[in-house]
Amino acid sequence: MNVLVRTPNWLGDLVMSYAFFEQLERLLPDAQIDVVIKKNLVDLMDLFPMVQNAYVFDKKTHGSVKGLYQFGNQIRQTKHYDYFFVLPDSFSSALMAFATRSKKRVGYSNEARSFLLTQNPPLPKEKIHRCRKYIRLLEYALKTEVQDFSNRLRAFPKPFAHLNFSSKPQIILNLQSVASSRSMPLQKSIEIIQTIRDTVNATIILTGLDKDIAFMTNLCKHFKYPEDLIDLSGKTSLMEFTSLLYHSDLVIGVDSGPAHLANVLGVSSIVFLGAGDIETTVPYEQGNLVVLREDLPCSPCVSNTCHLKTLDCLNKISLLQLKNAIQKFL
Repeated sequence: MNVLVRTPNWLGDLVMSYAFFEQLERLLPDAQIDVVIKKNLVDLMDLFPMVQNAYVFDKKTHGSVKGLYQFGNQIRQTKHYDYFFVLPDSFSSALMAFATRSKKRVGYSNEARSFLLTQNPPLPKEKIHRCRKYIRLLEYALKTEVQDFSNRLRAFPKPFAHLNFSSKPQIILNLQSVASSRSMPLQKSIEIIQTIRDTVNATIILTGLDKDIAFMTNLCKHFKYPEDLIDLSGKTSLMEFTSLLYHSDLVIGVDSGPAHLANVLGVSSIVFLGAGDIETTVPYEQGNLVVLREDLPCSPCVSNTCHLKTLDCLNKISLLQLKNAIQKFL
């Protein structure tokens, strides 16, 4: 049996789908599992041992309706698939699945795409975690129930010697997100770094995307002793970044892709929950996780921008609670 999975488009969502892949492997042990995955995430498949092959998708090349259909048709000419699981809720991902002519195309009803799928349960009405949401597609398609599952990797990244900076504990600090509503403001970021320094003698490693470089450069100007504050924003590959997380002592950051990646790697983490829903989108595994949040009248908010323009959900997070959480882990 051949199974194809269209993976989620964002880092956080991708790692929250790991439990789906483990359960897929368990329920269909003889299946060959392949994926369609965005170009910028494909390297992470090295940590998904159940995946045999990857079709790399680039929106710049195949972003149009014609391009999506052609991409799916190319897959069709390469291999026949018995199942195509569509994890994103977009119309475009269902169109790609349709073009492969896979026998069973499974995805949630959304964006008027049901006619492209053969099995299309409605989106869950109740609040469920993203991990469980993906697994429900398996339950629906295979007519089974998955009671217990974990979302922890069983393969891990190798260390990179050039990313070991000192004998001190290494704390990864990720303060920015693609969404402005989950990105820590500058002044609060300054206070967070000062709190970390006042609490523990550690090397703080700032991480981020290329778009975050200017913010991080400005942030670093507010501190002395730069040898203990290292800015790696925009300077690591995905696998280097994953290794950096895995071999760190503590990860602190906003609720975004790196927080979920640290969680699936089993790394102790402190997460600032800004715009997000603690029932659906926080890192799944709770064992070595502390979530810091403010219960505000506007919570929960899942908007990518703060409609109040205050970012109180981040600005009001308690620095004392942060200090206590750091002392719990270090």
